[in-house]
Amino acid sequence: MNKTVITVSQSSVSQAEYAIEACQSCAPESAILFANVLHSFRDYDAEMVDYLLPTLAHCPSCSREINESTFVKRKKDLSTSSL
Repeated sequence: MNKTVITVSQSSVSQAEYAIEACQSCAPESAILFANVLHSFRDYDAEMVDYLLPTLAHCPSCSREINESTFVKRKKDLSTSSL
């Protein structure tokens, strides 16, 4: 299966950072890939794309770097009006 590589903007990285509360380093129960958080803001078939970040994201809890394959914990209450 050939996947399409999608480059995301810095704004998209920031948007996805806002949607998470922690990463696998500070929240071992993290079970969602950061790529899936990025995907939730797009209209692509998740099985057919890989995301390429312009810069690494950062965990809002511990400030560690987050890439596409880092497991994260999504915020429970997101205000979609600010996304």
